[in-house]
Amino acid sequence: MCPLRYKETGQPGSDQPSAALCLPLFRQLRIRIAGRSVTLFVNVLIELFDRRKHNLRAVKDLLALAVGSPTIEELTQLLNDFYTSERHSLFLALQDDTINGIIGIDYTARPHGLITHLAVKTEMQRRGIGKNLINHIIKTCKLSDIEAETDQDAVDFYSACGFTAKEINSRWPGVHRFRCSKDIKASMC
Repeated sequence: MCPLRYKETGQPGSDQPSAALCLPLFRQLRIRIAGRSVTLFVNVLIELFDRRKHNLRAVKDLLALAVGSPTIEELTQLLNDFYTSERHSLFLALQDDTINGIIGIDYTARPHGLITHLAVKTEMQRRGIGKNLINHIIKTCKLSDIEAETDQDAVDFYSACGFTAKEINSRWPGVHRFRCSKDIKASMC
């Protein structure tokens, strides 16, 4: 069970994380201005997805990056059905009210977690947003291990986060798929 309670259901004992839950993260960036190194701190906020509060178009655009070539109907179904169930949550990484990343988690078999979707805007990649999202769900749902199924493009990212990758059979001919797994006791990414 995810230890946080979903306040909006009004149902005692619900396992979904609280919609009010958010975690501010301060990302340290070093840049050079006129030959001098300058350190900036950028505020990144991670929140549980709330369809009344967050920009649905932006969330669907990021979800489309994680899914492949979905239809609008498939994306709508994911948000309306899958991510409203008791054991699935979608978290957003926001910076200045702009949604820059998403992570979906299935914690049906908690303390084991399964990353169902992970995407970061292309122009915001390689800035630690994906790693922060993974660390957030690990802490929030108190997971002991976590897995993701992915393609060749994301294997290096997961490896950098401490996951081990093993090739698995693919449903799609000619496409290499991998099961990436991580024992949380080893370390955070």
